Amino acid sequence: MNFKTANLTKNIKFQSFIGFAIILFFFKLIFSSNNSIFFRVLNEIFVILTAAFFILYMFDFIRAKKINPLSLIMNIGILNAIIFFLITFSDSILNWIFGNVQQRLTKPDLIISIISFLYGFLFISSVSYIFFTFKELYFLKQKRNVSTYFNTMIIFFLVASFASILNPYPELNYIKTTFVIISIMLITINSIRISWIAFLVKKEKVSLLVLSVVISILFIVNIVNSSDSHLHGQVLQNFSTSLYQFMSLMMIYGIIYFGILFFTTLFHIPTAEAYDRKTQEISSLQYFSKLITQVLDFKELSETITEIAIKVCNSDASWIIWPDDNEAKLLAKKNIGIVDANLISGYILSKVNKEADAKTILLYLDKFEDKGKLAEKFYSLAVSPIKTHNEVKGYLVAAKKNDFIFDDEDKNAVDTFSDYASIAIENSRLLEESIEKERLEKEFDVAREIQRKILPSKNPEPENLSISSVFIPAFEVGGDYY
Repeated sequence: MNFKTANLTKNIKFQSFIGFAIILFFFKLIFSSNNSIFFRVLNEIFVILTAAFFILYMFDFIRAKKINPLSLIMNIGILNAIIFFLITFSDSILNWIFGNVQQRLTKPDLIISIISFLYGFLFISSVSYIFFTFKELYFLKQKRNVSTYFNTMIIFFLVASFASILNPYPELNYIKTTFVIISIMLITINSIRISWIAFLVKKEKVSLLVLSVVISILFIVNIVNSSDSHLHGQVLQNFSTSLYQFMSLMMIYGIIYFGILFFTTLFHIPTAEAYDRKTQEISSLQYFSKLITQVLDFKELSETITEIAIKVCNSDASWIIWPDDNEAKLLAKKNIGIVDANLISGYILSKVNKEADAKTILLYLDKFEDKGKLAEKFYSLAVSPIKTHNEVKGYLVAAKKNDFIFDDEDKNAVDTFSDYASIAIENSRLLEESIEKERLEKEFDVAREIQRKILPSKNPEPENLSISSVFIPAFEVGGDYY
């Protein structure tokens, strides 16, 4: 679907929503006092169509934005707080402005019809948004097609809501009750299908715990205050019994969903740190794998290697030891001073063997003789070789302070990362060689051209003597042939 078609579809949905809202408004004004079953059914149909087109329009409007689960949940919380305010103060505000509204609802007049429509229209928007949010949360991060379960639940929601027109007939109330019970069972089953929690970091999960408790309480309070004994419930039922029933089901959905969400999040908290760490490790390796083909300057590459190494193994400092002409150079030091890095590097080189050590090793500074000279209290080290063609060229060092040590997971992470770093450094070295070779070839070309211009452009032609010549310049060594 192209942009123009999508825009046209969105406009049609919005115009349909406005159109049915206007029809519903005039219908409430003209037939507000008519309680026949025909007009009640017609009223519920207009309400359902208005809500349906509002949801469809909102679906297109919001789906164009990036969906953040915490933002959606925060919006539900804000909307519930607004509903709580409306329900709590609706009795006093409406009665203060319009007199005894409860008594006037028995014989609706023009003012009561307008109040009922505005109040109902506000709750159509609110409940529709809550429904849309639950739908987005249900399908978020799902890897399988689970639309059948959600669509089945919605069908029972609609049937249970529409069955509320049978409220004046107590002998038929079992029909609505049956559909409501089935809807609650489907709510419970679908609320267990939460896939997006695993993708949150620990900080977001802690925030989610607090939000789920607050929003659950708001849903409980709102459904209690929406009973028939409150003016809010009476005004809403006067507007539409289907909307009232649907709102009650959405409140029950919220209580069950956020109750399950609380316990699910609580069980995810212990593993949140490990998940965050794995996510950081994977994203760092993905980022570095891109840099392998992009960043080829050795100095810049070294800085990137030590910066990412700190993230990958959750260390406090990192640097590269690069032996050159029997002298160990320290490159790209991060979070460590030059004196400390020199002292520790000397200790590392005395412990490692270039021929034998081909994997990451863990060292501890508890037996380091110059430990007292260190400005920072580093304790454990992860030393990983940087290899080129199975030859150790240098070492990537990660260090932790105090008594924190590297575990096997840290060791494997550093080992994997040093392999990436080795490839990147080798690519950088090959590029430098290629550039140098290209520079030398250009210099040789210039030298050949200069030498060619020094030599005679044509052979001399003396009498009784034939002369010919050949010029073969050398490419990479001295000794041109003429």
